[in-house]
Amino acid sequence: SEAADVLTRPRPLAFAGSGKSWGISDGEFSARWAGAAVDKPSLFYIPLPLQSVEVLRDGRPTTFSRDGNIVTVVAGTGDYALIAR
Repeated sequence: SEAADVLTRPRPLAFAGSGKSWGISDGEFSARWAGAAVDKPSLFYIPLPLQSVEVLRDGRPTTFSRDGNIVTVVAGTGDYALIAR
């Protein structure tokens, strides 16, 4: 159904900082945010088949974890970008 399609789209669940932009284009999900030193991580719902995930902090690769469809990025200051293909 249309509602199921919306609920299964990749999306941010929480930003550790301020979200700048996010969306889907040509089958690729991307999100950008200004990070903050807070006690909760950034969380994203990235369902399969988007298997390739890359997270950048100030233009450099940074670590993240993935548990099923949930991608977690530890909080910190800087400019973040997440790309899922």
